[in-house]
Amino acid sequence: MVYMKMEKLDTALAMQLNALKIREQYNNISDLNNSYSSLGMIYFARGNYKLADKYLKKALDNAKIAGNLFTMNNCYLFLISNDSAMGNYASALSYLREQIKVRDSLYNKANTEKILQTKIQYDFDKKEAVVKAQQDLKDAVSKVKIKQQKIIIIAILLGSSLLLMALLLFINRRRSKHALEVNKLENKTLRSQLNPHFIFNALASIQKYMNENPEKAENYLAKFGKLMREVLENSERDYITLDDEIAMLKKYMDLEKLRVSNGFNYQFNIAEDIDTEAFKLPPLLLQPIVENAIWHGVAKSESLGEINVTVEKENEYIKIEVENKSESPPKNLIESTASEAGKRKSFGQQIVKERLSLLSKEKSKKCKIEMNPTPKGMKVEILIPQI
Repeated sequence: MVYMKMEKLDTALAMQLNALKIREQYNNISDLNNSYSSLGMIYFARGNYKLADKYLKKALDNAKIAGNLFTMNNCYLFLISNDSAMGNYASALSYLREQIKVRDSLYNKANTEKILQTKIQYDFDKKEAVVKAQQDLKDAVSKVKIKQQKIIIIAILLGSSLLLMALLLFINRRRSKHALEVNKLENKTLRSQLNPHFIFNALASIQKYMNENPEKAENYLAKFGKLMREVLENSERDYITLDDEIAMLKKYMDLEKLRVSNGFNYQFNIAEDIDTEAFKLPPLLLQPIVENAIWHGVAKSESLGEINVTVEKENEYIKIEVENKSESPPKNLIESTASEAGKRKSFGQQIVKERLSLLSKEKSKKCKIEMNPTPKGMKVEILIPQI
C-alpha cells in the first residue's frame, strides 16, 4: 500500500513539474500559484520538507501579491505543519499568528457579505410585496365596478382589509425571518471575536514556555493544537452538545493547570436527569467564565485551588454554576475583585452576556448570568433555556 501511494505521488510530481515548465513561459500568477502550492503539498507528503518549504513560500508570495486570502490561509496551514515536522517550532508559531490574521479576515469578510445580502433581499421582498398588494387591490376594484354600489363599497372595504392583513402578515413573517438570520450572524460574529481572544492567551502561554521552559513547549504546543482544532470546529456550529462543551473545557483546564504556579483541581457535577448528549448550548459559552475563575481566582490563591462546574435543571431552564475556591484565598478577595471589575471589563464575560442576550431573543426566553462572591472565592451562575 505504501508503494502504491508513493507511486501515485511520483506520478503527480512529474505532472506538476511539467505543468510548471509550461506555466512559467506565460508567467500567469494564478496558474503559477496552483503549481507552486501543489508541488509544496506533494513534497510535504513525500517527506521532502525543504523543497516543500521552497514551493509553499513561492505560492504564499504570489498569493500576497494577488491578495488571495484563501490561498494565503492554505499556504500558512501547510507551512505550520511543514515547520513543525522539521522541528522549527518558533517559525511554526510565527506562521500560526499570520494564519489567524488571514483566517479572521476571511471570516469577517464572509459575515459582512452575508449580512448585506440578507438586508438587500429583505428590502427587495418588502417592496415586491407592497407592489403586488397594490396591484391586487386595483384588480379587485376593477372587478366589482359592475356590481351595485352597496356591494361595491362592501367588497372594496373587505378586499382592502384582507389585502392589508395579508400584507402585514407577510411583512411580519419576513421581518421575523430577517431578524432571526441577523441574530444568527451577530452570534457568529461574537464567536469569531472570542476566538482571537482565546488564541492570543494560549499563544502567550506558548511564548512563555518557549522562553522559560523550552522542553515543555513542544508538549504544550501539541496539546494546544488539538484543543485549537476542536475550538475552531465547534465555533462554526450554532449549538453543540453539553458533552462536547465539557470535553473541550477539560482539555483547556488541563493546559491551564500547567501555567498556574500553585495548581488547581477541577470537578464536573452533572445532575442524573440531564442527558449530556441531548442537551445543547452555544459553543464556547462557558470557556470565558472558566478562564476568569482560573486567572482572577485560583491563580491568585496562595494554596491549591479548586474549580467546580455544576449542571442541573431548574424548571424550564438549565442552571450552570462555575465556582472557584481555595483554603487560603488572597486577602480582601471580594474588595479586590470588585475593584478590578470596575477598572477592567472582562472581554470574554462581556461577549458571554451579549450571546445570552441574543439567545434570549432567539428562544423568546430570558437568559441570565450572575456573579456572586463566596467566603472562599467566586461563583458565576448561568440560566439558559433547554434547547
